[in-house]
Amino acid sequence: MASFVKFANTTFLDARFPLFKNVSFELARKQNWAIIGNTGSGRTTFLRCIQGSFTPSPSTSFSYPFLKGKSDSPWQAIQLLDFKSSGQQRAAYYSERYHSFRDKEHDTTLEKWLLGAYRGNEKFASQHVQEAASMTQLSHLLPSSLINLSNGQSRRAMLASKLVQRPQLLLLDEPYAGLDVTSRSVLSSLLGEMSNHCSPKIVLSLRPQDKIPDFITHVLELKNKKITYQGPKEQYIPMTSHSTNIPVKPQMKKSKPITIGKPLISMEHLNCVYWGRKVLSDINWTIREGERWALTGSNGSGKTTLLAYVVGDHPKLFASNIKFFGKSIGPGTGISIFDIQENIGHCSPEIHNHFPKQHTCFEALLSAWSTTFTIPKLTETRLAAISSILEEFELKDIKDKPLSSISVGMQRFILFCRAIVKQPRLVVLDEPFQGVDTKYVHMAHNYLNEKLSPSQAMVIISHYEDELPACVNRRAHIDNGKLVIHA
Repeated sequence: MASFVKFANTTFLDARFPLFKNVSFELARKQNWAIIGNTGSGRTTFLRCIQGSFTPSPSTSFSYPFLKGKSDSPWQAIQLLDFKSSGQQRAAYYSERYHSFRDKEHDTTLEKWLLGAYRGNEKFASQHVQEAASMTQLSHLLPSSLINLSNGQSRRAMLASKLVQRPQLLLLDEPYAGLDVTSRSVLSSLLGEMSNHCSPKIVLSLRPQDKIPDFITHVLELKNKKITYQGPKEQYIPMTSHSTNIPVKPQMKKSKPITIGKPLISMEHLNCVYWGRKVLSDINWTIREGERWALTGSNGSGKTTLLAYVVGDHPKLFASNIKFFGKSIGPGTGISIFDIQENIGHCSPEIHNHFPKQHTCFEALLSAWSTTFTIPKLTETRLAAISSILEEFELKDIKDKPLSSISVGMQRFILFCRAIVKQPRLVVLDEPFQGVDTKYVHMAHNYLNEKLSPSQAMVIISHYEDELPACVNRRAHIDNGKLVIHA
């Protein structure tokens, strides 16, 4: 039986510049592959090589045996879905996080959105949508508004938008990024069932710290755009077990004793309702100096909506009983939105999605002193703070590079640095380490553990326990809009 993809001693070129040199790879029908590598290793580029996005040399060294004798083009038969890059996340546009766009003008149902994604004969559109929804366990949600889908459901909707094309090979770049444990398990089961039936065949890209799904049979490991391993999963020694020779300070086992100070943010009886659905229910929460909060909860539980209130970025803020730095919001003696955001450092997947990628890494850090993404005046104080961060995280070599020229994981790490560079009174980190290498996660942990001052507070969201720094001294869990604070 013909294999899906085969290249033998192939060099892939982009505008005559080599991306991979003399690589060989074959995707057989009964094999399920994971492409594993750190940020910048070439995972996404390798998937695009499989897709046929780059010129193979020699041309005869690259083939799609499964298409031989068929009229299908590779671009029809092979679909790439990049979950970590902003340009592909259309379904997430309607998710809970984009609360500022929530109005009926932008509203549409899942079924209409999938019909809009279909590119084939209109006569078969409805049938293909029904089949794609069934494969992703979304049939019961077809009449539902995209706005009301959880993050996990939105992820499956994005997958369904590719399945309506009936691809024979589906390439998924970091499909588990940002999903809670339950959503990861559901998605793994769906992907395993599809891949085992070859409808479609699936290739994943993963970070070294990601769990390799059970249905994966083979692994290809990349480092600096070179293959360091390819073969059966059982024989693979995970990259995280390798000796890296990277000096990383040991993670602190216990957080430093810190005196809890005065309130920075306090909210009482906070409620938030969207079209009859209660997103937040009677929230009472105070964040004080010295506190390091971990906020947990499943996808769609209300975490990011709650953080939108915390950072002063929610359209219903003025109707809420919240005090920022001891003051109520509003005119007169109250505090302004600009004053709130001047005292808060914030990073999130949404900031990354909308951040100008033409900014250099240095300019991105400098924009921390702006209430928008514009570049403010460079002062000696700001230069000293930026230089310290570049030194702390070994980023001097990329400071003048545009964000667009570095990997998505490094872009997100730069925006983490942007959140801390001006030493704000409150640091708010919403899934800060999606797609970020373990090395940089460790470095970030060391900074948060050792260098946040007693007068600062922190709130961090993550679906991975090992992404939480040791300095966390308070925990809260949100479920169906209700906040439970742990002692």
